[in-house]
Amino acid sequence: MKHSRKSLLQDTWIQIFNLSFRTLVYPLRDRCQLHVRAVGDTRADVRRACLNDFAIPQDTPESRAETAAVVSAWEVAQEYISKEVEIRAEAKVLGQPRALQVHERQAMLKAVELVYGPLQEAEAPSTEYLSVKAEETETNEPQASSLDEVTSKRDSQTAELQTGLDSSGHIRITKTKVKSKLPATTEEYRRVMRVEMNAWLCMAARYKSKFWLHGLTAAPFNKFVDFILGEKVYNIQVPSLQGEGHQRVKPDWSIVLNFEHRLRKEACKLVVRDGISLADALHQVIHDPELKETYFTTPVALRASMAHHSEGFQQNKFQRFNSKGSGKFQPQKGKGKGSKGKGKEIRKELAGLQLAWRTPDNRELCFGYNARNCNGKCDRVHQCRVKGCYGDHPAIKHKELAGS
Repeated sequence: MKHSRKSLLQDTWIQIFNLSFRTLVYPLRDRCQLHVRAVGDTRADVRRACLNDFAIPQDTPESRAETAAVVSAWEVAQEYISKEVEIRAEAKVLGQPRALQVHERQAMLKAVELVYGPLQEAEAPSTEYLSVKAEETETNEPQASSLDEVTSKRDSQTAELQTGLDSSGHIRITKTKVKSKLPATTEEYRRVMRVEMNAWLCMAARYKSKFWLHGLTAAPFNKFVDFILGEKVYNIQVPSLQGEGHQRVKPDWSIVLNFEHRLRKEACKLVVRDGISLADALHQVIHDPELKETYFTTPVALRASMAHHSEGFQQNKFQRFNSKGSGKFQPQKGKGKGSKGKGKEIRKELAGLQLAWRTPDNRELCFGYNARNCNGKCDRVHQCRVKGCYGDHPAIKHKELAGS
């Protein structure tokens, strides 16, 4: 009987210690806290509980060692609980996401790998991004992060430390994250969305009590990506002008990314407002014709109309008709050498080079960057304008780099 009581006591305290050690991994914080506080509030109370409740006499060295082990486990559990409460309170006051523990992050990723296989560094969410998603999940307010905020373990993110004074006059040090770049190709977009998918799968594996994460798998995210890069959005086709077959529209990549972000925003709104699951929300937004008409079809049509109007304006810009009204085109006079009103001279660094104004994936290049006079707020692609190059250097440096 005595041996069975000792085994039962050891198993009980092992469970309490494991609960306190894995407080953040599983939603058992309240149970762990109740187990610890039910034993006693002080070390003397714990010793009396060992003697009265668990029948551990303290008349032998073995029984006293067993009591000391129970007291040590109780103190460790108390320490973990107090530290967790302190970290949570500080994060709430500073408005920062709470940092996840190592064992917590590893447990979430392990749960996903057991179902979908090992994750590469480029597919596993970073620690900072998991912390952000954990904070959103705990408050039941999921947010659609911008694609330049979705970071993986492979992404080299640099963090800056900033100091400031809070309302009580104490100095607070906060860490700010520098954003990465938006995906420039379809493959980069697929990789970023795999990171986003794995982050939400980690949340679904950890927060079992969140109804809007029930039944979440990789299938809704894969269908979402196939919809964006499929024949209905990025590879959309329209009937040919000759009446036979179809031709691709080639929508602007920025419009596609804005439309994609808007769909994920609407999905998160449906989760918060209507109380549906995240999987159903993703399925609903890709079949919403109003969203597609407002944020994709109309912008693509307006962009094509503006481009056509701009081309027609450039063609008719320098036409001049004679005074007799014959309508015949007459070239302008006085535009020879040394005349005033001449256009901008071509820089000698660009002489002899064949320049482009769009990238192969139909994104607009920045002319100012290639001439070294851009302020960085143009939202255009900063790559070399020389056809076939498109490197990470301005066009005026192309000859110098090619020669070296």
